[in-house]
Amino acid sequence: MIGSEQSVLFAIQNLMDRMDWFAEQDMKALKIPESEQTAYFECVIKNNNNYYQINNAVMRKLITALLIANKLFIKITFAKEGVRL
Repeated sequence: MIGSEQSVLFAIQNLMDRMDWFAEQDMKALKIPESEQTAYFECVIKNNNNYYQINNAVMRKLITALLIANKLFIKITFAKEGVRL
């Protein structure tokens, strides 16, 4: 993508985030011709998929860390009470 196309894509995604609009509404507000909307829509989908893949990986690591911490907490709690696991 060239610079101006990247700027338009950034504007679309910014409106999606700030205004909680769908991509179609953003492109209408930005007066993007219908002939160009499909290309931008595909880029938005690709960028959102990358975003969610990254966030899903981070969430899996966070949940794993929380489960480990929970197991340690349980072991420590039982150890203080004199209970053997």
